[in-house]
Amino acid sequence: MKYINFSQLRSFHAVAKTESITLAAKLLNISQPTITKQIQLLEEFYSINVINRHARGISLTDLGRKLFEITSGIFELEEQAIQLFSSNLNIHKGTLVTGTSGTYYIIKLIKEFKKLHPGIELKIISSNSNEILDKLYNFQIDLGVIGKPLKENFKSDLYHIPYLKQKIVIIAGKGNKFYNNKTIKLHELNGTNFINRETGSETRRVFEENLSKASINVNTIM
Repeated sequence: MKYINFSQLRSFHAVAKTESITLAAKLLNISQPTITKQIQLLEEFYSINVINRHARGISLTDLGRKLFEITSGIFELEEQAIQLFSSNLNIHKGTLVTGTSGTYYIIKLIKEFKKLHPGIELKIISSNSNEILDKLYNFQIDLGVIGKPLKENFKSDLYHIPYLKQKIVIIAGKGNKFYNNKTIKLHELNGTNFINRETGSETRRVFEENLSKASINVNTIM
């Protein structure tokens, strides 16, 4: 299979565009002999003629004119790509996908972010910390706001910064023995029925680690 050499195409395109090897060399910032050699190599490789050389300069052959139509499309797309990379479009437009283990953690951040980048659409995915980490590793989301995970679950190539500290609060309904308590000691929870966070929640992991250290058991009923 034969492949196109884009350096040769670029030299041909510059000559066809400027109708001059001298101007093409200035356009590409390379020497005239390099331009001439690139076009010769293109013609020799495919056994074709794309440029007529004569005393008045150069002109395109019929095949050269057809090739110029193709290269015009190719290098117009290249120019569009360069403009995209050099513009602020990729900074101030688009969608940022965030993941969080609790939407209330991220609301203040979102408010401040939207002030700075009003053109960027935000998409929020809510899940437990381990699932958010998995989505980060699999490039399904751009950033996550989660509870601090275990070191073995945290890959070194992720950049992370502390955001806030929070207290773990137990919620009790009317009629519950803890309903009027302002504080609860850990040992008082022993044997208590709990509606717990799901497996994979860092809040649950930290809570259960502290219960385990104090030899306290709770009953997760839901």
